[in-house]
Amino acid sequence: MNGSKDSESGPGTPPRSSPALSGSGDPETLERTVVLTAGAEAPASARDFANGLDLGLDAEAADQVELMVSEVVTNSVLHAGLATGDPIELSIRSLPDRVRVEVGDWGSGFESRERPRTGGLIGGWGLVIVDRLASRWGTTEGPRFGVWFELDR
Repeated sequence: MNGSKDSESGPGTPPRSSPALSGSGDPETLERTVVLTAGAEAPASARDFANGLDLGLDAEAADQVELMVSEVVTNSVLHAGLATGDPIELSIRSLPDRVRVEVGDWGSGFESRERPRTGGLIGGWGLVIVDRLASRWGTTEGPRFGVWFELDR
């Protein structure tokens, strides 16, 4: 995988208990954040949230963003060591040249490693999908662990 560590590490902020909608003031920039609860419904809620935003993408690119959002949120639910109900923060930012998505949680994080290319395995393809579809992706560390990806327009 060609994911790289992001240099955006820094102090985390505590999760908000309700969806937070924020904007940059720039009419060409859209930024929205929602706090999901860890559990079986989180990936579907994340897909619904992403699908409900007008990111100015064509249908194929919008589907790719929705798929990658679902995969990264699923990773938080399954692999971060979160308890059911723990917060997962999803931020989607639409910029003139790209869409940036960040998924953060207060779980254990992970070490990115190459997935063996063997047939017959179920699961474990989330970051492989992100690696193949995203223009770039990486992780942030600090009190809150995050995975981000960008899709160029």
